[in-house]
Amino acid sequence: GAPALIDLGMPEMATHLFVFFFAIVCNVTPPVALAAFAAAPLAGLDSGAWRVGNDAFKLAISAFVVPFFFIFNKHLLLDGDLFGILLSFSTAILGVVALSASTMGFFKSKCSLFVRVLLFAAAFGLLYNDAIANIVSLIAMLGIYMLQQNPSANAIGPRR
Repeated sequence: GAPALIDLGMPEMATHLFVFFFAIVCNVTPPVALAAFAAAPLAGLDSGAWRVGNDAFKLAISAFVVPFFFIFNKHLLLDGDLFGILLSFSTAILGVVALSASTMGFFKSKCSLFVRVLLFAAAFGLLYNDAIANIVSLIAMLGIYMLQQNPSANAIGPRR
């Protein structure tokens, strides 16, 4: 739990939020997936809770990643200067969007495997607290967005 992580030298507030996030997310995703087991019959799905749990996992994968960045980026905990906080929040939001797009396979339009891998890498570049990684990832994400404006004119458009 939190005391063991704090003894390892992690910041106290970040550690408690880390544990709290994982306690919440376990209700959505397998193998616990209590919310999925409750939602499957209510939605009238014959396929059962495992399919709902797997789909929930795809949607909630960002919730698994973000707590790790609480530990490494104090600005996400509103600790530091205003510019750093605003920059960290904006890149974190874009990183979560890129990560969600890569796991779901849809950004502006359906994504090929290549685009999904690029979005996955851009997500971690945006979540990482480094200016160069943020800029490169933002350029990649904007490039993908612009190329998906006209999918027939490029090689990384939607899969058919």
